[in-house]
Amino acid sequence: MRKFNDFLSFFLSFFLSFYLSISVCSYLSIYLSIYLSIYLSIYLSIYLIHVLSTREDFEIMGDGEEMYAKMQKLTETYRNHGMFIMQMGMEPLLIIFRAEYMQKILGSSKHLDKNRGYEFIHPWLRFGLITSTGEKWAKRRKMLTPSFHYNILIDFIVIFNEQALIMCEKLEKHIGQEEFNISPYITHCALDIICETAMGKHLNTQNDSSSQYVKALHHVCEITMQRQKSPWMWPNFLFYFFGDGRKFDRYLKILHGFTKSVIENRQKEYNENEAKTMEEEVDDADESNFYMKKKRRAFLDMLLYNWHRGELTTEDMQEEVDTFMFAGHDTTSVGMILQKVNQEIDDVFGDSNRPASPEDLKKLDYLGMALKETMRIYPSVPLIGRKTTDDLEIDDYKIPPNHWLTLFIGSLHRDPQYFPDPLIYNPDRFLPENVKKRHAYSFIPFSAGRRNCIGQKFAIAEEKIILSWIFRRFQVETTQAETDIHPEMGLVLRPKYGIKVKLTKRE
Repeated sequence: MRKFNDFLSFFLSFFLSFYLSISVCSYLSIYLSIYLSIYLSIYLSIYLIHVLSTREDFEIMGDGEEMYAKMQKLTETYRNHGMFIMQMGMEPLLIIFRAEYMQKILGSSKHLDKNRGYEFIHPWLRFGLITSTGEKWAKRRKMLTPSFHYNILIDFIVIFNEQALIMCEKLEKHIGQEEFNISPYITHCALDIICETAMGKHLNTQNDSSSQYVKALHHVCEITMQRQKSPWMWPNFLFYFFGDGRKFDRYLKILHGFTKSVIENRQKEYNENEAKTMEEEVDDADESNFYMKKKRRAFLDMLLYNWHRGELTTEDMQEEVDTFMFAGHDTTSVGMILQKVNQEIDDVFGDSNRPASPEDLKKLDYLGMALKETMRIYPSVPLIGRKTTDDLEIDDYKIPPNHWLTLFIGSLHRDPQYFPDPLIYNPDRFLPENVKKRHAYSFIPFSAGRRNCIGQKFAIAEEKIILSWIFRRFQVETTQAETDIHPEMGLVLRPKYGIKVKLTKRE
């Protein structure tokens, strides 16, 4: 019956849209009308399938907040199954949210390829570490991993402290005032940090929030997400003629132009002496310390080193820089507003205004637990897309190759089997004795397995330092309840209306 409903809905929508195409576009060719009718039918079939079916998983359309809320509701409906199928245009999408099933996929050496949903960020990030597959991904991952070793990230702590201090100075004007949205301050701070650590470039968005790069970044993320959830805009033809394709290209030109100019300028400055110095550092360093042993270098310096050796092209360098500019600012900034850590911070720092050190970070245990609990309830990246590359067996089901999978981390982290009262904020869930009791794949805010997030240590160190500065300088209060957060699903999860706080100065 279900197959008949699917066929009937598509059949009806095809002829309805075909009729409309010919009527409205009388000056277009029959060929163009047929082309349009096929893709318009994708849009109409979503709603017709819902009318003809008793399944509720076709009600997923809406803005980012509605989509996330409906996805959470659906996973609770199918919690005992651990998965369900949702139709996305003409593609059946298998949504998975059980730890045991996650392990079968993420813990496997197969199924490493991303699904078609990632194609819409290819024009921006091209085939960097997030979007590449196969041998290219494996080679690039091996090349880039040493630059995110913790010993190397220690060099970036100076930048974390500098930018966090600038942010706190900007926040001073809100002391004793009404509640305000702190989210833009943290976003700009995170963007300045990733720009300086990735490219050695001072973007200075904290002092100039009108930056064209910042605006373009926001618009590209927004347009990309809108296209991802709109199957009728998936074909490039429709996206550029009836959607925001030309606007997308205009903003993309700003993003690519900025990173390209930085790379080209560094290439001109990069000479034989610098290459020789880096070669000596590599020879002197063990694998864990790699190229950053003697001098603080940006991520771009490592790319330049491999470019000089002929292992990367200029285009390869740009796709990785663009990837880390995106992943390093947006995924970090949305998870930083925490409380209940004042006592620990006082114990570590006292009343001093000294910069945070690597030793300090190791002592901030409760802050780390609070961060993890925030990422549990509101993971920055709530969805991961994969594609089966071979038969995948889950319990009694066999999933064939080339099937779309969506791993819903946002629901996985709310599984009451591992997190009783999942909506209650409780950092003690991450005490060592409690962590040992849970499935290894029940908490994966940075994904897991071979394609886990390469920058997770960077993100945790950055968040700890920024938060330590905020709580050392200010007493933070909020009247916002959990129901006021309104999580909105875009390329990352963010609070739709920001985070409202009130600051008083700590003496």
